[in-house]
Amino acid sequence: MLLRVLPSEIAAQALIWVTALAIPLFVGLVAWAAVLTVRRRPVGVGILRAILVAAGLMLGFLILGSTRNPTFQLVVLAGSAVLIVGIALRRPRTAGAVFVAVALPWTAWWGSLVLDDVFAGRHWVLVDVIPPLAAGAAVALTGALLFVAGAESERRRHPTPPVEAVGRRFGDTARAVVGPTIAGMATYELAGSIALFAVGIGTATVAHGRPLVETGLVVGAGVVVAWVLCSLAWVVARRPADRRAWEAYTWLGEWELERYRDIVGGPTLPTRNDFRKWLKSSPDRPDLAWIRSELLVMERQFDEARAVADTIPDDTPYGRVERESARASVDWYAGGPGDPAALRAAVDAMPPGTGDERLRAEVMLAAGEVRSLLADRDPDPIRPLRNVRDRLGPRADGILWTVIRRRLWSKMLLSALLTVVVIVVASRTVSLP
Repeated sequence: MLLRVLPSEIAAQALIWVTALAIPLFVGLVAWAAVLTVRRRPVGVGILRAILVAAGLMLGFLILGSTRNPTFQLVVLAGSAVLIVGIALRRPRTAGAVFVAVALPWTAWWGSLVLDDVFAGRHWVLVDVIPPLAAGAAVALTGALLFVAGAESERRRHPTPPVEAVGRRFGDTARAVVGPTIAGMATYELAGSIALFAVGIGTATVAHGRPLVETGLVVGAGVVVAWVLCSLAWVVARRPADRRAWEAYTWLGEWELERYRDIVGGPTLPTRNDFRKWLKSSPDRPDLAWIRSELLVMERQFDEARAVADTIPDDTPYGRVERESARASVDWYAGGPGDPAALRAAVDAMPPGTGDERLRAEVMLAAGEVRSLLADRDPDPIRPLRNVRDRLGPRADGILWTVIRRRLWSKMLLSALLTVVVIVVASRTVSLP
């Protein structure tokens, strides 16, 4: 034997892992699309395409797993064909991607058997292997060609809507501070996902063949390890410059979030829907104007947000800073320049020796300057936050771990639990031909 591990064994584990990933991805995306639909918001093409590709992967796995049940396999094949034809009538490029996804599991599996024969000395009956491999390869090639050829047709049928002349997306400052993304994921999100699935795979490997009690202990240990690594990735897996800017931004954000919770109570990590419900029921009072103005910007009610910002009390130096910060923020998100000059003047007018209040004002100013640099397409728009981080000193040390301890630990633990359990269960229950 030329190889100590058969290619088919590697392929079997890989298929299980990919399917284990596709199932929660599919369920999560469908749930998110349902939420958007209920809220009467558009569901993006990217979300729909990801849902359909995940469905294609699961169908391909069903086709492969039903080899010993030809009737069921025929039903799955027919259903897959109907799905792809229906998609192709409207979005041929998406149909091509689903075609490839459906073909991928069984093409990879039957191809691995050929590799067994060539490199590992495991001789299969190739007359049984080549036809399904050829069929899978033909479907995958057809899908790839349809994906390429359908691009122009899809662009004609569904032209990209023009960019709005005014208005930015709420949270643009935070997105800038997050740093670069890979496949739409921030570096810490990607690192955390890789850690979760790597630990899930390792846990499934260690638990394989063990009694139920031992398997439970192994799974428990795997969940803890995955949870720790996911938390570590959230803090560490960032460029150092991005992390320092994020620490400054988070230091202010944590104080504001605690200030909000002191007023309304509620969960430690409010969702956008929690904010929206409170905004609808909250009284229009000057002492609440600082948060109501921001939430009205989130709802893109710029005229109302501007009017509320003007009511923020300015009878203290810090109050004047908050008012000018809110005005600049509303102006910027509404499409204006968001000039921080008035905010800068308010910060400069604060008396020395005001401690954390002065530092919070400086972080507000830095966030306003970041927005201005974003509008100017500056290549390094977050440098004001990095600069103010130096002045925060030890106040912001460990702030990211504080966020995990206060707000994120349960969500990360749940992610670790679901990922590890799904992969272990899939590895113990799925059998391939």
